[in-house]
Amino acid sequence: MKKIGFVLLLMLAALWSCEYETIVPGEVVVDGPVSYSEDIAPVLDNQCSGCHGGATAPDLRIDKSWGDLNTMNLVDTNNPADSELVIKIESGHATSGNLTALQKALILKWIEQGALDN
Repeated sequence: MKKIGFVLLLMLAALWSCEYETIVPGEVVVDGPVSYSEDIAPVLDNQCSGCHGGATAPDLRIDKSWGDLNTMNLVDTNNPADSELVIKIESGHATSGNLTALQKALILKWIEQGALDN
């Protein structure tokens, strides 16, 4: 019985030591301009293009293309928080749960800055 208690204590200690993303995206401060090619495209490529690239989802295809985001009306620069892209990543859509608070804040800030192809 002592071994089980010790194992449970070790498991609890291991869980306690894990680090989780605790920053709320709205609280992340992003200074300066956000670059599509350097800040946004890599996130979309790593997190979204697996399902939304190539022939996998032709109607929702995001192959790291700025044009795709705009022609599909996924960004709304007049109401950035209401952009389909923001709603999807905030809702925990598929792998968007893997996005860090900083990545989510960068996407929102990029849209707020006009969603430029820079």
